[in-house]
Amino acid sequence: MLNVFSKNLRFPSKHYTYLLSELEFKMREIVLGPSMEDSYVVLDGLREGEEVVTNGTFIVDAAAQLAGKPSMMNSEKRKNTVLHDHSGMKM
Repeated sequence: MLNVFSKNLRFPSKHYTYLLSELEFKMREIVLGPSMEDSYVVLDGLREGEEVVTNGTFIVDAAAQLAGKPSMMNSEKRKNTVLHDHSGMKM
């Protein structure tokens, strides 16, 4: 049985955690089971031996948002998104 600590999850409508995969952080949706004090049973989405981010989850997620990648707060893939468009500004 695999568990993930509550502090490593963000709780929009779906549950996600970050994994370290080939020197890159990857967000993965997981299915949670019952709560066990400060953690949850993971029913699906993780395999034994995978490395889960346990410290700095908020920073990893913020970096994903700033890079225009899917994040826990915006899991929809944002293609061709302009984060800041200043082309119409008069200088």
